[in-house]
Amino acid sequence: LLIDSPRPYAVSLFIQSLILFLLVYGYLHWKGMTPAERTGTALLLALGTGTLIPVHSFDFLIYAPLVLLTGFLLSARISAESRESGDGARAWDHLSRYVSGLIRGMQSPSGFLSDGPASSLLLLGVMVPVLSPLVYLPFLAGLENQRMQGFIFSPAASDPVPFLLVHGLFLGILLFVLWRDIVKRPSLLLLPVLVALFGFLAAAITLIPVLYLIARKFSRIEEIFAVSGLLCILFCEFFVMIQNGTPDHPNTTYKFYFVSWVLLGVSTLVMSGRLLGSVPALAEGSRSSLVSLVLIATALFFPAILLSSGPLWPPTLDGSAYTGSYVSQDERAALDYLSTLPPGDMIVEGIITTGYDENDAGKYFSRVSSLTGIPAVIGSYSREEVFRGGEAVRERGTDVMRIYTRPEESASIMKKYGATLLYLGSPELSLYGIRDPGIFGRYGFTRVFHMNQTAIWRAPISPQP
Repeated sequence: LLIDSPRPYAVSLFIQSLILFLLVYGYLHWKGMTPAERTGTALLLALGTGTLIPVHSFDFLIYAPLVLLTGFLLSARISAESRESGDGARAWDHLSRYVSGLIRGMQSPSGFLSDGPASSLLLLGVMVPVLSPLVYLPFLAGLENQRMQGFIFSPAASDPVPFLLVHGLFLGILLFVLWRDIVKRPSLLLLPVLVALFGFLAAAITLIPVLYLIARKFSRIEEIFAVSGLLCILFCEFFVMIQNGTPDHPNTTYKFYFVSWVLLGVSTLVMSGRLLGSVPALAEGSRSSLVSLVLIATALFFPAILLSSGPLWPPTLDGSAYTGSYVSQDERAALDYLSTLPPGDMIVEGIITTGYDENDAGKYFSRVSSLTGIPAVIGSYSREEVFRGGEAVRERGTDVMRIYTRPEESASIMKKYGATLLYLGSPELSLYGIRDPGIFGRYGFTRVFHMNQTAIWRAPISPQP
Protein backbone atom coordinates (compact mmCIF):
# COMPACT_ATOMS: atom_id res chain seq x y z
CA LEU A 1 0.00 0.00 0.00
CA LEU A 2 2.68 2.50 0.96
CA ILE A 3 4.99 1.82 -1.98
CA ASP A 4 2.82 0.62 -4.84
CA SER A 5 -0.72 1.88 -4.25
CA PRO A 6 -1.15 5.07 -2.18
CA ARG A 7 -4.85 4.58 -1.49
CA PRO A 8 -6.82 6.98 0.72
CA TYR A 9 -6.61 4.80 3.81
CA ALA A 10 -2.81 4.77 3.45
CA VAL A 11 -2.57 8.52 2.82
CA SER A 12 -4.68 9.17 5.93
CA LEU A 13 -1.89 7.64 8.04
CA PHE A 14 -0.35 11.10 8.32
CA ILE A 15 -3.55 12.57 9.73
CA GLN A 16 -4.14 9.58 12.00
CA SER A 17 -0.64 10.01 13.42
CA LEU A 18 -1.33 13.67 14.24
CA ILE A 19 -4.64 12.80 15.92
CA LEU A 20 -3.06 10.05 18.02
CA PHE A 21 -0.20 12.33 19.06
CA LEU A 22 -2.62 15.05 20.16
CA LEU A 23 -4.73 12.54 22.09
CA VAL A 24 -1.68 11.15 23.89
CA TYR A 25 -0.36 14.63 24.64
CA GLY A 26 -3.72 15.83 25.95
CA TYR A 27 -4.32 12.68 28.00
CA LEU A 28 -0.93 12.90 29.71
CA HIS A 29 -0.62 16.67 30.19
CA TRP A 30 -4.17 18.01 30.43
CA LYS A 31 -3.94 19.26 34.00
CA GLY A 32 -0.60 20.98 33.40
CA MET A 33 -1.74 22.82 30.28
CA THR A 34 -2.99 26.39 30.19
CA PRO A 35 -6.58 27.08 29.05
CA ALA A 36 -5.23 28.32 25.71
CA GLU A 37 -3.20 25.13 25.24
CA ARG A 38 -6.19 22.92 26.02
CA THR A 39 -8.38 24.88 23.62
CA GLY A 40 -5.68 24.80 20.94
CA THR A 41 -5.26 21.05 21.33
CA ALA A 42 -9.01 20.55 20.94
CA LEU A 43 -9.15 22.80 17.86
CA LEU A 44 -6.25 20.94 16.24
CA LEU A 45 -8.03 17.65 16.97
CA ALA A 46 -11.19 19.01 15.36
CA LEU A 47 -9.22 20.07 12.27
CA GLY A 48 -7.41 16.73 12.01
CA THR A 49 -10.52 14.63 12.59
CA GLY A 50 -12.50 16.72 10.12
CA THR A 51 -9.77 16.37 7.49
CA LEU A 52 -10.35 12.63 7.52
CA ILE A 53 -13.75 13.24 5.89
CA PRO A 54 -12.44 14.26 2.44
CA VAL A 55 -9.33 12.07 2.65
CA HIS A 56 -10.97 8.82 3.78
CA SER A 57 -14.44 9.27 5.23
CA PHE A 58 -14.58 5.85 6.93
CA ASP A 59 -11.69 6.83 9.23
CA PHE A 60 -13.81 9.68 10.55
CA LEU A 61 -16.41 7.16 11.71
CA ILE A 62 -13.73 5.63 13.94
CA TYR A 63 -11.70 8.60 15.12
CA ALA A 64 -14.60 10.89 16.06
CA PRO A 65 -15.91 8.32 18.62
CA LEU A 66 -12.30 7.64 19.71
CA VAL A 67 -11.77 11.33 20.57
CA LEU A 68 -15.12 11.38 22.38
CA LEU A 69 -14.20 8.24 24.35
CA THR A 70 -10.78 9.65 25.25
CA GLY A 71 -12.36 12.89 26.45
CA PHE A 72 -14.82 11.01 28.64
CA LEU A 73 -12.19 8.68 30.12
CA LEU A 74 -9.80 11.58 30.72
CA SER A 75 -12.61 13.39 32.50
CA ALA A 76 -13.31 10.34 34.66
CA ARG A 77 -9.61 9.94 35.46
CA ILE A 78 -9.26 13.58 36.53
CA SER A 79 -12.35 13.22 38.69
CA ALA A 80 -10.97 10.05 40.32
CA GLU A 81 -7.59 11.69 41.02
CA SER A 82 -9.30 14.61 42.74
CA ARG A 83 -10.90 12.35 45.36
CA GLU A 84 -9.29 11.90 48.74
CA SER A 85 -6.96 8.93 48.97
CA GLY A 86 -8.45 5.95 50.70
CA ASP A 87 -11.99 7.05 49.86
CA GLY A 88 -14.11 3.97 50.50
CA ALA A 89 -17.26 5.25 48.85
CA ARG A 90 -19.28 2.90 46.71
CA ALA A 91 -19.19 3.03 42.92
CA TRP A 92 -22.61 4.67 42.80
CA ASP A 93 -21.39 7.44 45.12
CA HIS A 94 -18.34 8.00 42.91
CA LEU A 95 -20.58 8.26 39.86
CA SER A 96 -22.87 10.70 41.65
CA ARG A 97 -19.91 12.89 42.62
CA TYR A 98 -18.55 12.75 39.09
CA VAL A 99 -21.85 13.85 37.56
CA SER A 100 -22.27 16.61 40.13
CA GLY A 101 -18.76 17.87 39.38
CA LEU A 102 -19.52 17.90 35.67
CA ILE A 103 -22.70 19.90 36.19
CA ARG A 104 -20.90 22.46 38.34
CA GLY A 105 -18.13 22.78 35.78
CA MET A 106 -20.54 23.24 32.91
CA GLN A 107 -22.50 25.89 34.76
CA SER A 108 -19.39 28.01 35.25
CA PRO A 109 -17.63 29.66 32.27
CA SER A 110 -14.32 29.07 34.00
CA GLY A 111 -15.10 25.37 34.32
CA PHE A 112 -15.07 25.05 30.56
CA LEU A 113 -11.38 26.00 30.45
CA SER A 114 -10.26 24.75 33.86
CA ASP A 115 -8.22 21.61 34.48
CA GLY A 116 -11.23 19.86 36.01
CA PRO A 117 -13.21 16.93 34.58
CA ALA A 118 -15.71 19.18 32.79
CA SER A 119 -13.14 20.78 30.48
CA SER A 120 -11.82 17.54 28.95
CA LEU A 121 -15.33 16.19 28.41
CA LEU A 122 -16.58 19.43 26.85
CA LEU A 123 -13.53 20.21 24.73
CA LEU A 124 -12.67 16.68 23.58
CA GLY A 125 -15.90 14.77 24.03
CA VAL A 126 -18.28 17.44 22.73
CA MET A 127 -16.49 20.21 20.86
CA VAL A 128 -14.25 18.05 18.65
CA PRO A 129 -17.00 15.69 17.33
CA VAL A 130 -19.28 18.70 16.73
CA LEU A 131 -16.74 21.00 15.09
CA SER A 132 -14.90 18.40 12.99
CA PRO A 133 -17.70 17.92 10.42
CA LEU A 134 -18.13 21.72 10.21
CA VAL A 135 -14.51 22.11 9.08
CA TYR A 136 -15.45 20.65 5.69
CA LEU A 137 -19.12 21.54 5.63
CA PRO A 138 -18.98 22.90 2.03
CA PHE A 139 -17.44 19.59 0.93
CA LEU A 140 -20.14 17.62 2.70
CA ALA A 141 -22.87 19.82 1.22
CA GLY A 142 -21.62 19.11 -2.29
CA LEU A 143 -20.88 15.43 -1.76
CA GLU A 144 -22.86 13.06 -3.96
CA ASN A 145 -22.65 9.61 -2.42
CA GLN A 146 -22.93 7.20 -5.32
CA ARG A 147 -22.09 3.89 -3.70
CA MET A 148 -22.28 3.78 0.09
CA GLN A 149 -25.71 2.99 1.57
CA GLY A 150 -24.78 2.33 5.21
CA PHE A 151 -24.21 -0.82 7.27
CA ILE A 152 -26.31 -3.86 8.11
CA PHE A 153 -26.02 -6.56 10.74
CA SER A 154 -24.62 -9.54 8.87
CA PRO A 155 -22.63 -11.97 11.06
CA ALA A 156 -19.82 -13.65 9.13
CA ALA A 157 -17.43 -15.76 11.18
CA SER A 158 -13.84 -15.45 9.97
CA ASP A 159 -11.71 -18.52 9.42
CA PRO A 160 -9.47 -18.54 12.54
CA VAL A 161 -6.26 -19.47 10.69
CA PRO A 162 -6.08 -16.55 8.22
CA PHE A 163 -7.59 -14.32 10.89
CA LEU A 164 -4.68 -15.05 13.22
CA LEU A 165 -2.19 -14.66 10.38
CA VAL A 166 -3.51 -11.11 9.98
CA HIS A 167 -4.05 -10.09 13.61
CA GLY A 168 -2.19 -12.76 15.57
CA LEU A 169 0.89 -10.67 16.44
CA PHE A 170 -1.21 -7.96 18.08
CA LEU A 171 -3.48 -10.44 19.86
CA GLY A 172 -0.50 -12.45 21.09
CA ILE A 173 1.17 -9.38 22.61
CA LEU A 174 -2.06 -8.29 24.28
CA LEU A 175 -2.73 -11.73 25.76
CA PHE A 176 0.85 -11.91 27.02
CA VAL A 177 0.47 -8.51 28.68
CA LEU A 178 -2.87 -9.53 30.22
CA TRP A 179 -2.09 -13.09 31.29
CA ARG A 180 -1.95 -12.20 35.01
CA ASP A 181 -5.33 -10.49 34.72
CA ILE A 182 -6.74 -13.59 33.05
CA VAL A 183 -5.45 -15.85 35.82
CA LYS A 184 -6.90 -13.58 38.52
CA ARG A 185 -10.34 -13.18 36.90
CA PRO A 186 -11.10 -16.28 34.80
CA SER A 187 -14.84 -15.57 35.08
CA LEU A 188 -14.51 -12.94 32.33
CA LEU A 189 -13.77 -15.75 29.88
CA LEU A 190 -17.39 -16.90 30.06
CA LEU A 191 -18.61 -14.47 27.39
CA PRO A 192 -15.85 -15.33 24.86
CA VAL A 193 -16.56 -19.03 25.42
CA LEU A 194 -20.26 -18.48 24.64
CA VAL A 195 -19.36 -16.52 21.51
CA ALA A 196 -17.04 -19.35 20.41
CA LEU A 197 -19.79 -21.94 20.99
CA PHE A 198 -21.98 -20.04 18.53
CA GLY A 199 -19.28 -20.49 15.87
CA PHE A 200 -17.51 -17.12 16.10
CA LEU A 201 -14.09 -18.34 17.22
CA ALA A 202 -12.16 -15.36 15.77
CA ALA A 203 -14.53 -12.93 17.49
CA ALA A 204 -14.18 -14.85 20.76
CA ILE A 205 -10.37 -14.60 20.65
CA THR A 206 -10.61 -10.86 19.99
CA LEU A 207 -13.13 -10.39 22.78
CA ILE A 208 -10.76 -11.75 25.47
CA PRO A 209 -8.32 -8.78 25.48
CA VAL A 210 -11.24 -6.36 25.05
CA LEU A 211 -12.89 -7.52 28.29
CA TYR A 212 -9.69 -7.60 30.32
CA LEU A 213 -8.54 -4.18 29.08
CA ILE A 214 -11.92 -2.71 30.00
CA ALA A 215 -11.60 -4.37 33.43
CA ARG A 216 -8.39 -2.38 33.91
CA LYS A 217 -10.53 0.80 33.71
CA PHE A 218 -8.28 2.37 31.09
CA SER A 219 -5.52 3.55 33.39
CA ARG A 220 -3.28 4.17 30.35
CA ILE A 221 -3.93 5.84 27.00
CA GLU A 222 -2.53 2.87 25.04
CA GLU A 223 -5.28 0.70 26.53
CA ILE A 224 -7.89 3.03 25.02
CA PHE A 225 -6.23 2.70 21.61
CA ALA A 226 -5.99 -1.09 21.93
CA VAL A 227 -9.68 -1.49 22.78
CA SER A 228 -10.65 0.82 19.91
CA GLY A 229 -8.57 -1.21 17.45
CA LEU A 230 -10.03 -4.48 18.69
CA LEU A 231 -13.58 -3.10 18.39
CA CYS A 232 -12.85 -2.27 14.74
CA ILE A 233 -12.01 -5.94 14.18
CA LEU A 234 -15.08 -7.14 16.07
CA PHE A 235 -17.28 -4.78 14.06
CA CYS A 236 -16.23 -6.52 10.85
CA GLU A 237 -17.27 -9.88 12.29
CA PHE A 238 -20.89 -8.80 12.68
CA PHE A 239 -21.54 -5.82 10.39
CA VAL A 240 -21.00 -5.16 6.71
CA MET A 241 -21.27 -2.05 4.57
CA ILE A 242 -23.70 -1.86 1.66
CA GLN A 243 -22.21 -0.59 -1.59
CA ASN A 244 -24.20 -0.31 -4.80
CA GLY A 245 -27.06 -2.09 -3.03
CA THR A 246 -24.92 -5.17 -2.22
CA PRO A 247 -23.25 -6.27 1.04
CA ASP A 248 -19.50 -5.78 0.60
CA HIS A 249 -17.61 -7.66 3.30
CA PRO A 250 -14.11 -7.40 1.72
CA ASN A 251 -14.38 -3.62 1.45
CA THR A 252 -15.59 -3.44 5.05
CA THR A 253 -12.47 -5.19 6.26
CA TYR A 254 -10.23 -3.02 4.06
CA LYS A 255 -11.61 0.13 5.63
CA PHE A 256 -11.69 -0.93 9.28
CA TYR A 257 -8.75 -3.32 9.52
CA PHE A 258 -6.34 -0.65 8.37
CA VAL A 259 -7.29 1.69 11.21
CA SER A 260 -7.26 -1.23 13.65
CA TRP A 261 -3.66 -2.00 12.67
CA VAL A 262 -2.65 1.60 13.33
CA LEU A 263 -4.29 1.65 16.77
CA LEU A 264 -3.06 -1.82 17.71
CA GLY A 265 0.40 -1.15 16.32
CA VAL A 266 0.83 1.96 18.46
CA SER A 267 -0.66 0.40 21.61
CA THR A 268 1.14 -2.95 21.47
CA LEU A 269 4.46 -1.26 20.70
CA VAL A 270 4.09 0.85 23.85
CA MET A 271 3.07 -2.20 25.88
CA SER A 272 6.07 -4.14 24.53
CA GLY A 273 8.29 -1.26 25.54
CA ARG A 274 6.91 -1.35 29.07
CA LEU A 275 7.57 -5.09 29.24
CA LEU A 276 11.12 -4.58 28.02
CA GLY A 277 11.60 -1.87 30.62
CA SER A 278 10.66 -4.28 33.37
CA VAL A 279 13.47 -6.73 32.52
CA PRO A 280 16.06 -6.33 35.32
CA ALA A 281 18.91 -7.77 33.25
CA LEU A 282 18.75 -4.91 30.79
CA ALA A 283 20.18 -1.60 31.89
CA GLU A 284 18.42 1.55 30.73
CA GLY A 285 21.10 2.32 28.16
CA SER A 286 21.01 -1.24 26.82
CA ARG A 287 17.24 -1.10 26.38
CA SER A 288 17.48 2.13 24.40
CA SER A 289 20.22 0.71 22.18
CA LEU A 290 18.31 -2.52 21.58
CA VAL A 291 15.07 -0.74 20.65
CA SER A 292 16.93 1.71 18.40
CA LEU A 293 18.71 -1.10 16.55
CA VAL A 294 15.46 -3.02 16.02
CA LEU A 295 13.61 0.05 14.70
CA ILE A 296 16.44 1.11 12.39
CA ALA A 297 16.88 -2.43 11.02
CA THR A 298 13.13 -2.74 10.44
CA ALA A 299 13.02 0.56 8.58
CA LEU A 300 15.98 -0.46 6.38
CA PHE A 301 14.91 -4.02 5.60
CA PHE A 302 11.17 -3.53 5.17
CA PRO A 303 11.33 -2.22 1.57
CA ALA A 304 13.87 -4.85 0.50
CA ILE A 305 11.94 -7.75 2.03
CA LEU A 306 8.63 -6.53 0.64
CA LEU A 307 9.88 -5.92 -2.88
CA SER A 308 11.98 -9.07 -3.12
CA SER A 309 8.87 -11.14 -2.47
CA GLY A 310 7.14 -9.74 -5.57
CA PRO A 311 7.88 -9.72 -9.30
CA LEU A 312 10.70 -7.14 -9.05
CA TRP A 313 14.28 -8.26 -8.96
CA PRO A 314 16.62 -6.75 -8.04
CA PRO A 315 14.57 -4.83 -5.45
CA THR A 316 13.97 -1.17 -6.22
CA LEU A 317 12.16 1.82 -4.75
CA ASP A 318 11.15 3.02 -8.23
CA GLY A 319 7.36 3.02 -7.97
CA SER A 320 6.96 2.68 -11.75
CA ALA A 321 9.41 -0.21 -12.20
CA TYR A 322 6.63 -2.80 -12.04
CA THR A 323 5.29 -1.58 -15.38
CA GLY A 324 8.09 -3.43 -17.15
CA SER A 325 6.25 -6.66 -16.35
CA TYR A 326 2.90 -5.45 -17.67
CA VAL A 327 3.41 -3.00 -20.54
CA SER A 328 5.34 -3.29 -23.79
CA GLN A 329 8.71 -1.75 -24.43
CA ASP A 330 7.27 0.90 -26.72
CA GLU A 331 4.68 1.92 -24.11
CA ARG A 332 7.40 2.13 -21.49
CA ALA A 333 9.31 4.46 -23.84
CA ALA A 334 6.16 6.55 -24.33
CA LEU A 335 5.75 6.94 -20.58
CA ASP A 336 9.39 8.02 -20.31
CA TYR A 337 8.83 10.60 -23.06
CA LEU A 338 5.74 12.03 -21.36
CA SER A 339 7.64 12.35 -18.10
CA THR A 340 10.07 14.76 -19.78
CA LEU A 341 7.36 17.22 -20.86
CA PRO A 342 6.92 20.49 -18.95
CA PRO A 343 3.71 20.97 -16.94
CA GLY A 344 0.59 22.22 -18.69
CA ASP A 345 -0.64 19.28 -20.77
CA MET A 346 -3.79 17.22 -20.30
CA ILE A 347 -4.00 13.77 -21.84
CA VAL A 348 -6.71 11.53 -23.27
CA GLU A 349 -6.22 7.81 -22.68
CA GLY A 350 -8.51 4.82 -23.04
CA ILE A 351 -10.88 3.76 -20.29
CA ILE A 352 -12.45 0.50 -19.23
CA THR A 353 -15.94 1.04 -17.84
CA THR A 354 -17.38 -2.29 -16.69
CA GLY A 355 -16.78 -6.01 -16.71
CA TYR A 356 -13.01 -6.09 -16.46
CA ASP A 357 -11.07 -8.53 -14.34
CA GLU A 358 -8.71 -7.11 -11.73
CA ASN A 359 -5.82 -9.11 -13.20
CA ASP A 360 -6.15 -8.17 -16.84
CA ALA A 361 -5.02 -5.11 -18.77
CA GLY A 362 -8.13 -3.21 -17.68
CA LYS A 363 -6.58 -2.83 -14.25
CA TYR A 364 -3.89 -0.61 -15.72
CA PHE A 365 -6.13 1.78 -17.59
CA SER A 366 -5.55 5.33 -16.37
CA ARG A 367 -1.96 4.08 -16.33
CA VAL A 368 -0.63 7.04 -18.30
CA SER A 369 -1.88 9.76 -16.00
CA SER A 370 -1.02 7.69 -12.93
CA LEU A 371 2.58 7.05 -13.95
CA THR A 372 3.39 10.45 -15.45
CA GLY A 373 1.39 12.87 -13.31
CA ILE A 374 -0.23 14.38 -16.40
CA PRO A 375 -3.95 14.93 -15.69
CA ALA A 376 -6.41 13.04 -17.86
CA VAL A 377 -9.97 13.73 -19.00
CA ILE A 378 -10.97 10.67 -16.97
CA GLY A 379 -9.00 8.20 -14.90
CA SER A 380 -10.24 5.07 -13.19
CA TYR A 381 -13.89 4.94 -14.23
CA SER A 382 -15.35 3.36 -11.10
CA ARG A 383 -13.50 5.71 -8.75
CA GLU A 384 -14.29 8.78 -10.82
CA GLU A 385 -17.93 7.69 -10.64
CA VAL A 386 -17.72 7.84 -6.84
CA PHE A 387 -16.16 11.32 -6.80
CA ARG A 388 -17.92 13.07 -9.68
CA GLY A 389 -21.24 11.25 -9.83
CA GLY A 390 -22.52 8.84 -12.45
CA GLU A 391 -23.95 11.36 -14.89
CA ALA A 392 -20.78 13.46 -15.18
CA VAL A 393 -18.57 10.40 -15.56
CA ARG A 394 -20.80 8.82 -18.20
CA GLU A 395 -20.54 12.01 -20.24
CA ARG A 396 -16.76 12.01 -19.98
CA GLY A 397 -16.60 8.31 -20.78
CA THR A 398 -18.77 8.80 -23.87
CA ASP A 399 -16.62 11.73 -25.00
CA VAL A 400 -13.41 9.73 -24.62
CA MET A 401 -14.93 6.94 -26.72
CA ARG A 402 -15.95 9.49 -29.41
CA ILE A 403 -12.43 10.94 -29.46
CA TYR A 404 -11.05 7.55 -30.44
CA THR A 405 -13.85 6.38 -32.72
CA ARG A 406 -14.76 9.67 -34.47
CA PRO A 407 -11.45 11.31 -35.33
CA GLU A 408 -13.22 14.12 -37.18
CA GLU A 409 -14.69 15.24 -33.82
CA SER A 410 -11.61 14.55 -31.70
CA ALA A 411 -10.11 18.04 -31.73
CA SER A 412 -13.34 19.81 -30.78
CA ILE A 413 -14.11 17.34 -27.96
CA MET A 414 -10.57 17.66 -26.59
CA LYS A 415 -10.87 21.44 -26.68
CA LYS A 416 -13.99 21.12 -24.50
CA TYR A 417 -11.84 19.66 -21.72
CA GLY A 418 -8.63 21.54 -22.45
CA ALA A 419 -6.89 18.29 -23.43
CA THR A 420 -3.76 18.61 -25.56
CA LEU A 421 -2.38 15.07 -25.97
CA LEU A 422 -4.00 11.91 -27.34
CA TYR A 423 -2.42 8.63 -26.25
CA LEU A 424 -2.74 5.67 -28.57
CA GLY A 425 -1.34 2.38 -27.31
CA SER A 426 -2.17 -1.25 -27.98
CA PRO A 427 -4.95 -1.31 -25.32
CA GLU A 428 -6.66 1.66 -27.00
CA LEU A 429 -6.25 0.12 -30.46
CA SER A 430 -7.86 -3.09 -29.24
CA LEU A 431 -10.60 -1.53 -27.11
CA TYR A 432 -11.84 0.92 -29.73
CA GLY A 433 -11.13 -1.19 -32.83
CA ILE A 434 -8.90 1.42 -34.48
CA ARG A 435 -7.67 -0.01 -37.78
CA ASP A 436 -5.83 3.08 -39.05
CA PRO A 437 -3.73 4.56 -36.21
CA GLY A 438 -2.49 7.36 -38.49
CA ILE A 439 -5.95 8.73 -39.22
CA PHE A 440 -5.62 11.50 -36.63
CA GLY A 441 -2.92 13.12 -38.75
CA ARG A 442 -5.55 13.92 -41.38
CA TYR A 443 -7.42 16.11 -38.91
CA GLY A 444 -4.58 18.39 -37.85
CA PHE A 445 -3.01 16.25 -35.12
CA THR A 446 0.80 16.16 -34.89
CA ARG A 447 2.48 12.90 -33.94
CA VAL A 448 5.10 13.72 -31.28
CA PHE A 449 6.02 10.15 -30.34
CA HIS A 450 5.89 6.89 -32.27
CA MET A 451 7.29 3.46 -31.56
CA ASN A 452 5.77 0.27 -32.97
CA GLN A 453 2.08 0.30 -31.97
CA THR A 454 2.30 3.22 -29.56
CA ALA A 455 1.87 6.84 -30.61
CA ILE A 456 1.19 10.19 -28.94
CA TRP A 457 -0.64 12.88 -30.89
CA ARG A 458 -0.74 16.59 -30.06
CA ALA A 459 -4.09 18.17 -30.82
CA PRO A 460 -4.36 21.19 -33.15
CA ILE A 461 -4.80 24.56 -31.51
CA SER A 462 -8.33 24.82 -32.94
CA PRO A 463 -10.52 22.16 -34.52
CA GLN A 464 -10.33 21.75 -38.28
CA PRO A 465 -13.33 23.11 -40.22
